[in-house]
Amino acid sequence: MLTNNAKKAMWLNLVHYDSAPRGKVPVVLTDGSTWYAAKSHWPLEKGFVWRGDYITNCLCLGSGTRVPSAEDYCLESLIRNGLTVSLNMSSGVSSEDYYIRYDLLVTNSGSASVTIAEMGMIGNMTVSQVQGNSSTMIKQLLMDRTLLNTPVTLAPGEQAVIRYEMSMAV
Repeated sequence: MLTNNAKKAMWLNLVHYDSAPRGKVPVVLTDGSTWYAAKSHWPLEKGFVWRGDYITNCLCLGSGTRVPSAEDYCLESLIRNGLTVSLNMSSGVSSEDYYIRYDLLVTNSGSASVTIAEMGMIGNMTVSQVQGNSSTMIKQLLMDRTLLNTPVTLAPGEQAVIRYEMSMAV
């Protein structure tokens, strides 16, 4: 489910890019804190990687089963370690929609079984800490939280492919 953060990001970038009030649009970061965003905070960057923590532009896996809500700002239960993931991304336009597809080959590299039940897409805001300074700070926010149709339980050494896809009608 797209979160309120995602809707605000789209509003700032696509609808009101030039009229966004600087420092007036509140979003909730993955740590639960509130940040007031403006248009300059929302670079539309491409490319996501899998990470076991909330890092800019990443796909995260979790074991939570609570129904997603637009109010979500983090996964219910982030899986921080025990997994090795390789990612293959494809995108294109079909006769009906534009899509971005990520196939994650997930291997349980730990010593105990792991159940994957949720996925999240983390986006970032990059802002200059000091005007005119090349130093930046990055704020992470959950753009989407999705429950898998069927949770995947992996025994140690076991692998599975999990597909994450976003599409938009053309």
